[in-house]
Amino acid sequence: MTPGGGVGPIVDSRLAISTMADLSRLAHDDAPVAVCRAAADLLGVDAAVVALDIGTGPDPADLVVVHGEGGLAACIGRRFGVDGLEALVRPGSATTIVEVGDGPLTDDGPVTLVAARDGSGTTGVLALRCPRPSGEAADVASMLAARLGGALSSARGMAAVARSEAREQAVLDAIADGVAVIDQRGRVVAWNRAAENLTGLGAASAIGRPMPFESGTVDEPVEHDLGDDCWVEVVAQPLGEDGRVVVLRNISRQKALDAARTMFFAATSHELKTPLTVIRSFAEWLADQEGPVDAERYGMAVRAIADGAGELNQLVEKILLSARSEAGRLDLHLQPIDLRGLAREVAHRFDVPGRHDVALELPDEVARAQGDVQAVRTVLGQLMENAVKYSPDGGTITLGISAGDDGVTVRVTDEGIGLQPGEGEYLFVPFYQGETRSTRHIKGGVGLGLSIVRRLIEAMGGTVGADGVPNEGSTFWFTLPFEQDDSDLA
Repeated sequence: MTPGGGVGPIVDSRLAISTMADLSRLAHDDAPVAVCRAAADLLGVDAAVVALDIGTGPDPADLVVVHGEGGLAACIGRRFGVDGLEALVRPGSATTIVEVGDGPLTDDGPVTLVAARDGSGTTGVLALRCPRPSGEAADVASMLAARLGGALSSARGMAAVARSEAREQAVLDAIADGVAVIDQRGRVVAWNRAAENLTGLGAASAIGRPMPFESGTVDEPVEHDLGDDCWVEVVAQPLGEDGRVVVLRNISRQKALDAARTMFFAATSHELKTPLTVIRSFAEWLADQEGPVDAERYGMAVRAIADGAGELNQLVEKILLSARSEAGRLDLHLQPIDLRGLAREVAHRFDVPGRHDVALELPDEVARAQGDVQAVRTVLGQLMENAVKYSPDGGTITLGISAGDDGVTVRVTDEGIGLQPGEGEYLFVPFYQGETRSTRHIKGGVGLGLSIVRRLIEAMGGTVGADGVPNEGSTFWFTLPFEQDDSDLA
């Protein structure tokens, strides 16, 4: 039709019936565009589908044109307040068709609004570029609008369901534990992101199939070994007649700690037993001597007892220091320290001729660091002890100091057994025993030394790390902040 013209004739009654039947079979997402086109074909008008959030009051709604043909195409995406809309959306109103007066939609000619309704009320509006139709044209416009109303209602209902499902899935995905929802038939109907990450089984593979793991109860959970040191604990809770919810909890760390504690007690028992056996043996030998004792053998026995006592004392101090650091009760006195002097002092203790060569890389001048003297001495001693222990074939151990942008860095490098790829992430965990060590049959300690190093350095505001190559050596390093003046410490 031409702008301002009347409604064109209905092309064919049979065509109208066929078109309505076709519309009834369309999915609700396709209906708005189809209704618009049907209005143009059957009524000979420009048409637009207009969706809106229905309200009541003096300004009941703004129209949002979501599709248009002809002149109304320019209105797509624009919002309008339209005169006559209130008559369509007023509760209980029987009005279904109104002609719009002056306004943004009527610049090119008259526009008629037809209410699109469902059982709950008006859900949208069909805008027609024409004067108000009558007779068969009005009936066709009303039927088209009714189809539009049902489609918009269904679309909004589906959108609400989708939003609800998305919120539910977002809640499930926000849970750190793996969560699965099982229906009455034992099939998985929900599978959160944590369950995917934990098991390596995607939601698409899990949903619709039986639960892939046996489930336990809160009182008797079932544990599963997923490989690669990954363990899960699976617990199911009933959801009444709707099935059950299953929680998959990652207990890998707990398992690792349990194994580490077992190893700790075994290693500690062994470490304690060795010096105690030496002390006891020589003490019993001395007690059994009734006459004069050879001076050389007597001196050897006393030295052995003293060395054993010293080894016991070091082990006990290490355990106590670890316990204090775990409890956050480290008593540190932070002050400017001379790292060069401490490095020379500690290196001298480990410079044993015939075993290792100890090299110092100390610049003539290096900025003083902030730390606790005894804590830094303990850290240096532990790193040097490790370098000696894990270099059974000898070689050079290098202790170096350098200054960077963020502080002073100390490095201890050896030419020993090195580290396995990724092992540096675990070396500073309490009770951890190095992988490479076990393959070389090197007698280790109780796995506390490096964890103490990390806690001491972090308590002084520094960082610690390690890297290395198997059979080529390792480098352990730590940084400390630069010394602070009195104003910084205030």
